[in-house]
Amino acid sequence: MLKKPAINEYASFYETYISKVPDENLLGFLDSQLKEYENIIQNCTPENLDHRYEEGKWTIREVIVHVVDCEKIFAYRAVAGLRGEKQGIPGFDQNEYAANANVSHLTKQDLLDLLTTTRKSCIVLFKTVADDDWTKTVNASNYDASIRALAYMIAGHAEHHLRILKERYL
Repeated sequence: MLKKPAINEYASFYETYISKVPDENLLGFLDSQLKEYENIIQNCTPENLDHRYEEGKWTIREVIVHVVDCEKIFAYRAVAGLRGEKQGIPGFDQNEYAANANVSHLTKQDLLDLLTTTRKSCIVLFKTVADDDWTKTVNASNYDASIRALAYMIAGHAEHHLRILKERYL
């Protein structure tokens, strides 16, 4: 059974995300998060999608695309680790990614499609990880992380933004 990663399986700053995830049933948690995000998007008007809770903060559209971008990056890191990548994977600047993501034209359906296909792909990826492979590691952003930690980072990062959406946007 998949358990929460030990603190030595990831950089300490990821604890902020990992601490937001229950100890067990990660795949069920990932699936329930998807349903929460889908509900939020479906209940937004086009105007809501462009809402910023404060000047200089991301719109709901931008938050959703940011979550998707990060999920893809963390999933790539997991695939690289599973396949034995020896080279370090460079980090990324989330603010640069957001600044260069032209998302204003994305419809609710586009956002749902992006989020759903990305999350379902991650769930399938993690369903296929052999028990012995969860502790394999990869170096990304100059830190080592286990596959298990990357899976929990995906869930924790999405949970972080889900809470912000609920508290500050809706």
